Amino acid sequence: MSEVFPKYFALTRSMQNHQIVTDTNGVSRYVVKYIVKLDKGNRCIVWADQHTGAVVRCEKQFVHNSKITSSAMLEEKKFQKSRGSKHYVGRYSPFSELQHYLLGYPEVHSTMNFVEINTMKSELRPTTKLSLDRNGNLRRPNMQVQLEDGRSSDGMVCEVRREVFGRRSWRNMSRNQILTFNNGGRSITRMYDNVSLFSLRPVELMKLFPVLPQYFRWFKIDEAELNRDEVTIGLRSDITTSMWIDALGRRLKLRRNALPEVRERLESTLNSDLDNADLVVLKDHLLGLIMTGTQSSLFIAEDKDHRLPIPVMSSITPRTPSDFLLHCMLMIGEVSTELDLRCTGSMKQTLAQTKLIPNEDLDDEECLKKYSIHLVKRVIREVFPFQAITMRAMQEYIIKCKRLFDSVLLEDAIPLTELPPCLLTDLLDEKDAKLREAWRKKRSGQLDMIYAQISNPEDFPSKEEVMNATKTNPVQWDPVSAMMMGRDQTQESHNEQRVAIGFGKRAVDKYCRQLGVTSRTKGVLTHGTPGAGKTYVSLIEVLYGISQGLRVMTAALMAFRSQCIGGVHLHKLFCLEVSKSNNIIRLAELALEKLHRKSNMEMLHYLMTVDVLFLDEVGQLSSQQFVQLDIILRGVRQNNLPFGGVLILGTFDHAQQGAIEGTPFLLSSLIQTDFNLIRLQHSVRAHNDTVLQEIQRISRMNPDELVNNEGLESTFKQLVGDAFHFVDTMSDPQIGPEHQRMYAKRRNAAAAAEDYVTTSAANLATRNIRHRVVKSEDYQRTAHSNATFRTATDGNLISALDKYLREPKRLLFYEGAMFESTVNGDNYSYSQVLFMREVPSAEDIAAFSDITLWAKPPSGTANFAGMENGQIPTEEELLEWNWTKVKVRVTRERLVKTNYLEGGRKQYSLRHTCSSTINRTMGSTIVGPVAIEMTEECTPWEKGQIVVMISRTTLAEHIWIVGNKRFAINKMWQIICRKSQWSDMMETILRNLSTNADGVADPGAEPDYIPMNEVFPYRMCDVQLPTSTAGYVYLLVSVPHPTFTYVGQTEHLGRRLNQHNSGRGSNTTAPSMYMPYHVAAYVITPNLDEGQRMSMERRWQQRNQNALRQGNADIGNLVDMGRELMSEYNQLVHADEHLRFVSHIERAL
Repeated sequence: MSEVFPKYFALTRSMQNHQIVTDTNGVSRYVVKYIVKLDKGNRCIVWADQHTGAVVRCEKQFVHNSKITSSAMLEEKKFQKSRGSKHYVGRYSPFSELQHYLLGYPEVHSTMNFVEINTMKSELRPTTKLSLDRNGNLRRPNMQVQLEDGRSSDGMVCEVRREVFGRRSWRNMSRNQILTFNNGGRSITRMYDNVSLFSLRPVELMKLFPVLPQYFRWFKIDEAELNRDEVTIGLRSDITTSMWIDALGRRLKLRRNALPEVRERLESTLNSDLDNADLVVLKDHLLGLIMTGTQSSLFIAEDKDHRLPIPVMSSITPRTPSDFLLHCMLMIGEVSTELDLRCTGSMKQTLAQTKLIPNEDLDDEECLKKYSIHLVKRVIREVFPFQAITMRAMQEYIIKCKRLFDSVLLEDAIPLTELPPCLLTDLLDEKDAKLREAWRKKRSGQLDMIYAQISNPEDFPSKEEVMNATKTNPVQWDPVSAMMMGRDQTQESHNEQRVAIGFGKRAVDKYCRQLGVTSRTKGVLTHGTPGAGKTYVSLIEVLYGISQGLRVMTAALMAFRSQCIGGVHLHKLFCLEVSKSNNIIRLAELALEKLHRKSNMEMLHYLMTVDVLFLDEVGQLSSQQFVQLDIILRGVRQNNLPFGGVLILGTFDHAQQGAIEGTPFLLSSLIQTDFNLIRLQHSVRAHNDTVLQEIQRISRMNPDELVNNEGLESTFKQLVGDAFHFVDTMSDPQIGPEHQRMYAKRRNAAAAAEDYVTTSAANLATRNIRHRVVKSEDYQRTAHSNATFRTATDGNLISALDKYLREPKRLLFYEGAMFESTVNGDNYSYSQVLFMREVPSAEDIAAFSDITLWAKPPSGTANFAGMENGQIPTEEELLEWNWTKVKVRVTRERLVKTNYLEGGRKQYSLRHTCSSTINRTMGSTIVGPVAIEMTEECTPWEKGQIVVMISRTTLAEHIWIVGNKRFAINKMWQIICRKSQWSDMMETILRNLSTNADGVADPGAEPDYIPMNEVFPYRMCDVQLPTSTAGYVYLLVSVPHPTFTYVGQTEHLGRRLNQHNSGRGSNTTAPSMYMPYHVAAYVITPNLDEGQRMSMERRWQQRNQNALRQGNADIGNLVDMGRELMSEYNQLVHADEHLRFVSHIERAL
């Protein structure tokens, strides 16, 4: 048990309530941790009771000694494995700690006394002091008291000195002291910083004690100022009996505990340095007092505290040369007044005046070089040890110091460490040109991807026309008319794609409208069955946006998908942090901080200037991540519109795999307020296979319709059993090299890749084909140590490397080998396909030198047509096919920790393409057969995985299931029947808010209506109100008195509800007897201005009043009044301008 303070131990329940440190020898780091760090204490976890759902449950967990790094890591690791990591987490705070916060008491008490001395330039030093009187009011200096004639005064002390010593005495204040005194202000209350106070010290001490830090360490300065009579009496001609009084009239004395240091200073002062005999007398007198131990109330103060004050200087580094030069002079130089430093002819003479260099041989270059070296050594010994800098920064500062002193002494100039301005302007202009060129390249790449997927490019504008389009000179064309029916497309699919493109075109046209009637432009999200052409339709919308002169950026959460659309990985574009512990606000702040770094200037420029952002497979984001993008764009663009005013286009399929962490994407309130949803229902990918279409339709149905439906179950199992192929193992002869292998788990995919290397290497050796197997170099060392890495031997660590690193243990190099990148590199990105045309030499592989590969241009398919026959194309052919020659290097070091070890893997940033997970194929079209493992060891566990794996191919006969047939079919049915707590809510949102592009209404749909009270799985008080400033007309109901209601309008619903509940909403809702209020229902009105919202508010109020007169004032009836108003408005406008109605209350109330 640690040491405790007995009284506190008896009175409190804390074990470690007191820590006494008497010696910092070897424990300074320990002391700093315990003073600076905050122990987390008990962790508090809050969640809803899982049994009743009506009671908040609070659980307490003890966190052991979180100030120690290793202990904190173990506690955090244990917590992340617990169920509480998914819930809100806080910290139990004792009452005494809260009391300290409220009363402003210091958290840390120290017996050390620090004196802060600001050594920045005089104009940057703070001189204002704030204090409160006993009534809590701010004490202000009497600024009305001015000198009568408005002229500056030399001060009372200066005048008394002239009277006592005569005007020509050396004991009068110098001209620079008088200027410093008058610089403190013209009122009676003057303000000075510590450097100025040092310049105003007694004249008798100017030469004896010329070092700034020593002055505040050795002398005790009275706070009270002496009056004129006291100063006159204290100043005497005999310097050994005269008081020390500074220019402000304050008396000074030496601290008794400082006398040993003072003696050392006086003994080192030469009499020749003292320009007056009286100073020599004073010096000898002080030495006599110190050596004899004589008591002297005139010069020596009996300080009760035996600890001397510790001067703390500003932290100024050589990165600002002129400021650092002044800092060194004030910190270690001998200075009379600060103004004296400005009165010399050169900086070299100033250094000599402060005795930082000898005042001799100032024209001798060799001597000056020695002076420079000596000065650097003094700075290293006397300046840098008192600054918080790392060893790496120390190296930089020493080099800059040497350059600074060489330049000052040898050239009489301060070196320029920044870029010369004449070059800076050219570089800035060049940087702007590079950013403009980056947009042009990005636009060109996007157009190449779009035109590569268009079957009838002759009906679209040419690439040159679109590239040259501007907002003032757009390309005039209609994308709806240009859409021609594809060869493998039905008429129904073609018609609904045209309707969907029409929605996107209207959104772009509305966004481009700069004059006339403008309103908020809603984003467009296209969703529907796999293979319905969602991405294709959106890319046509992207093409139309580019042709109107807009800057369009394409992105996706999956790197593979971002390549397929010619875009950027979402994490790279937004500089997103990967963290599960921080909230979205903090994560957005971290992303904004990273975006403003020089290395991310291009991404910042993209986000600041983008007009349209297309997000492919946006359903993979959680609602929290979606809101995070909104916060980042608002912050970057300094615009409070949703997403900073950027028009968002996107695709998603709610039935496929969504976010791993967080709530589903569709639950974001932004979907209700700022987006139009368009549904595509006719598959293009599987148009020739009606059986596969039926299997996909059943797999996507609501689990409520599947459970206990024997007819659908029989149909599904029969279709799957007849249409799909089934084999027992992947080694079955029917599974050939042309099969794309898919696994539910990454571990199985990695094992398949390892098996592929073994079997393929043996096959190549049999055929005498040149090949090389590249083995990784795994290494390990003790965690958190500086030990040298050695070859990894720990089995757990090697397993962790296989699990957490993308690079495999072995790679097989041969001519024609296909890989995918595991990192973003120069001219290629993560997951991009790389082709090996020539096998590297054994020497290059042994040294892990860079190797040459060819990067495939991104495409929407996963097959490699043209290279499967084994022929190796020439470099000219690859260039003709738009392949790019790239250099691939060893991946950067990524350490993996397990138990007490940490280690890494040295391997090329590649992996084979022979196998993949189901998740990774999402959004891809696989032309050819696919083999999917469904065994007890490796089987999907989510409904979305089943939907993805059976919708990648164009025909059902291309799907091969590896595993027991009966087990696989039953497992598939069980998985698609699983339901989450959000299923009903997502189905309702899609059914009621989506516009079916084929014009066929869903049975049971209630357009533009969300009955939140029916579909939200938790309590209504837990529903998140919209955060968008879209505009709302709302109905409030009093919780204590449900018969009292109120109709109002606002831009921000959540903020307005808080105003009503605090009595600041309106006079009608001000009485506290009706508080709190609950939002019973609201109309989302993004296209209405304030006047139109007020008109709807009045009509809703009038209908409610009529219902009240008729005795039909049930709250459910009042809610229906608002819904009727919404329906009447929507009948008069286009679908993309519809209002939406959300209900939060049961009619039974």
